[in-house]
Amino acid sequence: MQQYQQQKQTQAQLDLNARGDSEMKEVTERCVSIYRTDSRLDPLRSHVPLGSKDIPVDMLASTKKPTSKEKQAILAWDEIVTNCGNDRITILKKYNTDQQVIANTESYYDHQKSLKVQLWSGKLTYGQYLNAVKENQRLTKANQNVINEKIQQRQQQAQIQQAQINAMNAQASAAVMSAQAQQLSVNAQTMMMFNQAQQQQRKQFNAAGSTANPVQTNCTRMGESVNCRTYSY
Repeated sequence: MQQYQQQKQTQAQLDLNARGDSEMKEVTERCVSIYRTDSRLDPLRSHVPLGSKDIPVDMLASTKKPTSKEKQAILAWDEIVTNCGNDRITILKKYNTDQQVIANTESYYDHQKSLKVQLWSGKLTYGQYLNAVKENQRLTKANQNVINEKIQQRQQQAQIQQAQINAMNAQASAAVMSAQAQQLSVNAQTMMMFNQAQQQQRKQFNAAGSTANPVQTNCTRMGESVNCRTYSY
């Protein structure tokens, strides 16, 4: 029964994860589509890889800084990225994701925004911005790997503890069943002795009843002689 409940809980968690992954995929596809089609971002398309993970070498080496028109595009771009990030974090929270995963994701988007602010203010060139973005992505992924290892370790530890609990419960259940079986055996023996005693008593009663019939003796005197007769009935 406990194993069934554990399997049921595991399957429920897998179903939950699958729904979360599906919703996260929808957000990613929607946001990528916006990056690629929103006309407000057109001034930036020759400087940053909108909707793509690959960054061309010439973009990484760029020493250009945003123009006034491009700064307006950066404001719109940041708004889109912020909304997409919030949607992702909402999904993580909705499906009870580990708090460290949520914190790591929030930190990633906070740092991305900080980099866009520096790009917009002219403190970073496009190349510097993109290289900083790559480093932020690298650090976030490294942190996520560490978090995943810790989560896996906790899950393994929880499985070991659950297995120990299951074993203890099984032993306790076996002991209870053994005690119940012994009690049933004792009760059966006692019942047999009771029945035997009852049967013996019944036999003794029947035997006594067959030999203890009422007896009556009548005597008559005729002169000097006396005659007696005994009757049983």
